[in-house]
Amino acid sequence: MTLTLPAELIAVPHFIGYRLVERTEGGQAKTIKLPCDPWTGSAASASDPETWSDYATACRAVKERGWAGLGFVFAEDDPFTGIDLDKSIEAGALLPWAQSIVDRFPTYWEVSPSGTGVHGWLKAVLPPGRRRTGHIEMYDRGRFFTLTGERLPEAPGHIADGQAEIERLHAELFPLPAAPKPAPTQTWASLPLSDRELLEKARSAANGAKFITLYDRGDCTAYPSRSEADLALVGDLAFWCGPDAARIDRLFRQSALMREKWEERRGAMTYGERTIEAALTGKTEFYTPPTLAKVTISPGKNGNGKLPQSSANQEVQDLESDSTCSSCSSCASSDEGLVESPWDLIPMRDVVPVEQDPICPQFVAWGEITLVVAPPGSGKTTLALALAWSFSEGDEFLGKRLPKLGRTLWLDYDQDKGQLKQKCLDFYGDAPSEMYVMRDAVRLTDDEKLSEYITYLKDNEIDLVIADTLQQWLMINDMDNAAQVGNAMERLRRLCKKTNVAILGIGHPSKGRELDDVNSVANSYMFSARADVVASLKSDKECPEATLRIIKNRNGTGNWWQTYLKRDGRFDPRPDEDDARHKSLKEQILHLIQKQGGFMERQDIFAGLTDRHSERALQYQLKFLCEQGRLLKETAGGYADGRPFRKTYYCLPGFQDFCTSCISSAPKEVQEVQEVQEVQSSPATALLNEGEEPERTIIIK
Repeated sequence: MTLTLPAELIAVPHFIGYRLVERTEGGQAKTIKLPCDPWTGSAASASDPETWSDYATACRAVKERGWAGLGFVFAEDDPFTGIDLDKSIEAGALLPWAQSIVDRFPTYWEVSPSGTGVHGWLKAVLPPGRRRTGHIEMYDRGRFFTLTGERLPEAPGHIADGQAEIERLHAELFPLPAAPKPAPTQTWASLPLSDRELLEKARSAANGAKFITLYDRGDCTAYPSRSEADLALVGDLAFWCGPDAARIDRLFRQSALMREKWEERRGAMTYGERTIEAALTGKTEFYTPPTLAKVTISPGKNGNGKLPQSSANQEVQDLESDSTCSSCSSCASSDEGLVESPWDLIPMRDVVPVEQDPICPQFVAWGEITLVVAPPGSGKTTLALALAWSFSEGDEFLGKRLPKLGRTLWLDYDQDKGQLKQKCLDFYGDAPSEMYVMRDAVRLTDDEKLSEYITYLKDNEIDLVIADTLQQWLMINDMDNAAQVGNAMERLRRLCKKTNVAILGIGHPSKGRELDDVNSVANSYMFSARADVVASLKSDKECPEATLRIIKNRNGTGNWWQTYLKRDGRFDPRPDEDDARHKSLKEQILHLIQKQGGFMERQDIFAGLTDRHSERALQYQLKFLCEQGRLLKETAGGYADGRPFRKTYYCLPGFQDFCTSCISSAPKEVQEVQEVQEVQSSPATALLNEGEEPERTIIIK
């Protein structure tokens, strides 16, 4: 196996290996590439530089461990951006659309491992916004590209500067929403009423209760989103103020709905200006005191002074979107299967049977809805976060190790995004690399939003959706209204089946009811009937234990329960254990190192504690202890049996001299390598030549 890569790429130590793993998704086999750490052979992460290595080390690991190939991780500290043109080669030739992109970037391009696509490298930073459309993807951080060294014949062997051209391509692929058209021509006489008098009239009108709810209380629960509540209030103010944009703006700023977003600039206009213009466009009816002249509005496109309904809907959707347009013709795709006749006659013999494809047995599966109900403070958000982490990073969840499975969309209506991020840092030291949140979580309220969500989840390749809480996502205001609950849950089931995503919904139980009956747990029979799995979570705040009870499982047996230890974001099945398990993770680390004589290698610490904590959590707490001065860090590296290695030691204060002397008196192969010089015919190619070991001169300190 021979690789010929640009020297600029080889100089950056962002290399990993990868192996191929078969996974079943939606009943179909799928091959995924799992990144691997060249140093340890364990899973690598695009967000963890500790799991990357230099080119030489990664090449040896690929050869010796028999991995499928080599990969390069894009990060903030390297100058590169990668372009992936998937399914761009047919019959050994680039398709015209791909050839036009390759021609625009005279830089290093190579064929992908599948032979059906190409990867290109540039020296550039991507503009903010989307990263994927159709068969085109581009990344400059948080992802890795596989490497083959099979350069396109017409491509140069170096990586060129492509900043200006990548900005032009990005603008073409992801255009900003068009600025709204100017409002119709209006003439209006100023109202002889003060702001206070005008607001009192609005409060005392027939629809005054609605106005008070929005203006005085800032209550948006009757609307799918904050943006639509803003638009509704601005529409009411427009009626009372007339087409006086300055006065509408002034009064809105005094309302309970006022927020920083009002000042955010969207192109040539702010969000507030766009909202006011959307409310005034096509509006012909305004409050007119008896002494004032009537308003005159020039007709709109349909001749009656009003915009078509589709245009109005487009405005609302534009206000919901910050950097992407989910409804324009170039982005949206119709889902024809959404409109199906209930009268279709299908022979039962032609029906394709569906077997459960579990992510976590008895709990979460592809294309199914899991409902977890628990009172406040019991750990349901922590449980959902543990699933998101394991789903994204590959880790243990409920005692089962999950591979890296895909992307998670977290819809949170109970807490701020910053609070959720802090929990990630406390538990894992970082946020899951494939977990995402919406700027303003859109609610699933009707069939129109269902169609938008289907397109959104498919376009963004979302595999798991976590809703906290499910009632708020579905806008269920009355759990006793069987029709409302049933319709909302049926929409959710259609979303689940159309996209094959797994959905974990968090809910609250009925007051005063035990969490051992499916109807009591789910608050409503219609709520539980549409879910595939219904579970309850019981936890005592004074004890780090939680009991998860599966009350209903459509695809398996119900009435299953297990007690877990709830510590540092993990839910581990509780075995017989000593009191040390109940100590904090920091105390466990310090206690373990002290028992081993004051210093330990990092891998030994992991081996001693990963049965109950993730490596990421341990790594974060070790870093925190070093920053506090409660631990000191020493490193050593070298070659053993012809293979490179690197070791990290942690020691208690006062033991550093003893630790250093032990390392320096160790055999030659475990001492620190001060300089390694490779002597070979070609640094880029000789390392992976099978059966050929390059000569090396090693100078050891």
